[in-house]
Amino acid sequence: MKRLSTSVALMLGALFLCFISTATTSQAQLLGNEKKAESPKQSDLTWHSISDGLKLAAEQNKPLLVDFYTDWCSWCKVMDEKTYSHHEVVKTLKSSFVLAKFNPEKAPAFEYKGKKYTGQEFAKLVGVSGYPTTAFLKPDGTKIDAPAGYIEFSRFTTMLGFIESKKYDTEKIHLEEYMLQQDVERDPNNPRFRLNLAQYYIDSVNYKKSLEIFQYVTTMAPKDRNDLFTLHSGLGSTQYFFVKDYKSASQNLQKSLAYASEPQSKARVFLLTAFAEAGDKQPKASVEYLDKFIKHCKDNKLGTDGVRQMLEKAPQLQPVRTSQEFQQFLKKLQ
Repeated sequence: MKRLSTSVALMLGALFLCFISTATTSQAQLLGNEKKAESPKQSDLTWHSISDGLKLAAEQNKPLLVDFYTDWCSWCKVMDEKTYSHHEVVKTLKSSFVLAKFNPEKAPAFEYKGKKYTGQEFAKLVGVSGYPTTAFLKPDGTKIDAPAGYIEFSRFTTMLGFIESKKYDTEKIHLEEYMLQQDVERDPNNPRFRLNLAQYYIDSVNYKKSLEIFQYVTTMAPKDRNDLFTLHSGLGSTQYFFVKDYKSASQNLQKSLAYASEPQSKARVFLLTAFAEAGDKQPKASVEYLDKFIKHCKDNKLGTDGVRQMLEKAPQLQPVRTSQEFQQFLKKLQ
């Protein structure tokens, strides 16, 4: 049986973070949109071991790029052939970076910041969750960021420019936020790029910035169903968590239900709408959406183990917990 998450409790916690669907470009699309790489080739780059790379980065006062790969990783090979062979990438890497290739499955133990690590331990420390992962470290070995997955050359050159600029220090901005901002600057009339940035701020629990973006996207009148779901569920979330405007939150969440395409996303919206109605002290409406939540989960074979216990304790339902409607609803779950 499918589950909303590893447990209902985790699902509830996820409501505070990322549950808004966002459109992303597939690796195949990125590859298909690339221009053919020009000379010089990837073989012109000098790759060091991690130990030598850390030493050289400190000596030359340059950031260290660590390419985490495995022998079985096909996209690692594509990145070598496409991204690391592109002339703009090669030029920047040769002039401004020290490079190291690191296979966690084969690397011997080595010392990093005074402690010995195996290859797998170091990968975990850096935050590697898949391959390839491109880690950027400061000259002293401190991690800057480590984006995962295949990166086509045009986005990669933008990332390299960010590392060269040292904005991660001077402006205290993260690489992902910077890249999303660059997407918006490149195509300011694309609502999806703005929604992606708003989603980032929701994930970062920066509801003020996310709300400002969602409100702006409303004026853009997007037509795409995914964009409309993201917009209304995002507005509802920020209105609930940040503004505490429960009535408006419920209205936007209800609008988003018409555009929800994934059963899990729809389940979460049903539950959050019930919370919003509870915040507005509307027990009848809150229970109505709890009923819809339970029915939707059962119809779509989403796990409901522990739901009753979660609802009994959820602080979001405190305003309606003693109501007759809510108590009758709990009895039906027994």
